[in-house]
Amino acid sequence: MKRKADGFSLVEVIIAVAVLAVTVMFLLSYFSGANRYANWGKKTQKADMAAQSVVEELASCTTMEQVENMVTASGGSWKVASGASWETVSGSSWEVIATPDPSGDNAYYLTREVSADDTNYKARVKLDFAPYEATPPPAATGQAAKFNLYEVPQLEDVYSKHSVVLEETDQTASATGELVYQVYQDDRSISKSTIENGLKRTMHIHILPYADASGGNSLYLVKGYYEYLFENAGRTYKSEMPIKDVKIEKDNLQKIYLFYRPVNALLENDILDISVDSSMPAGFNLTDYAFYPILQKDSVNPPSNYQLTVDTSGGTVTSAELLKKVFTNAKLAVGTSAGLVTRKAEARIAKVTVEIYYEDETVFNEENRIVMVQTSKGV
Repeated sequence: MKRKADGFSLVEVIIAVAVLAVTVMFLLSYFSGANRYANWGKKTQKADMAAQSVVEELASCTTMEQVENMVTASGGSWKVASGASWETVSGSSWEVIATPDPSGDNAYYLTREVSADDTNYKARVKLDFAPYEATPPPAATGQAAKFNLYEVPQLEDVYSKHSVVLEETDQTASATGELVYQVYQDDRSISKSTIENGLKRTMHIHILPYADASGGNSLYLVKGYYEYLFENAGRTYKSEMPIKDVKIEKDNLQKIYLFYRPVNALLENDILDISVDSSMPAGFNLTDYAFYPILQKDSVNPPSNYQLTVDTSGGTVTSAELLKKVFTNAKLAVGTSAGLVTRKAEARIAKVTVEIYYEDETVFNEENRIVMVQTSKGV
């Protein structure tokens, strides 16, 4: 008996064609997406190269002044934000204008044309500044109040071969003990706390020549010491406490740091005496060096009207000359006036953000941005 051959029904054929169509569409979509991703990867790679070139251009800049010099020297290829528009920088100097920043942080914006692999882009740069604040804060407001207007010691600068570092340890406690002993010899009714709160102090930095091992005169000796006074019943009691003696090569000496603490919560005035020995060689000038009396934060805080007086009565220069070389975070008394010794303002860059857009882009937002690169300056 002959068997009838089996075949496919119409329904089965329709189902098979539908499955095949879905599979083909999925494959086409996959390869199309992969192609788009590949093309986008190539675009972002070139844009990233453009961003990195801008980062490298700004790598040597740590302050706004350096950015200004770089931008000026670039022949006006950079533009700076002014309100809602970008203005080409020209001339020998320029002023960076702050633009509104939603974060409320210190930030300025620059832009420039940049290219990579024959493709032109527009780079938008955001410069964030470290919020250095002086103590007391400067008499400025807004953005300027957050800039570092004062000489800020950096560790690599403090502990270098060009610096002498004098650091207070337990001098005040030792001097108090000695003065208590002296006072008790005359009047045991005076309490230790009365003596502690009644202390007055002069901080001394004295420079003199020092013979080296061969008997030559290539060294200086920098002596740091405190002189404490307590007055009672017409008598003055005195205690002298050494801080440190430091020998340093004459050619190396540039800066002298004194890190000190407040004596008590009542002392309103410390005196810093900077002097040189009469045996110093001719031509030595205190104004060739910088002095940094830095008031340390401690469990004892000085009163709000605390100030530091620089005494040069025993020196060879006037107060006005020397004060230009004294940098401190305390209020500095100058005769009947008071003020802080400042230096040129430095807006220190904390972070650089580079965004890359197409060259004809006018709207800077996340949707239009191709790539973004951030780098920290670590200040």
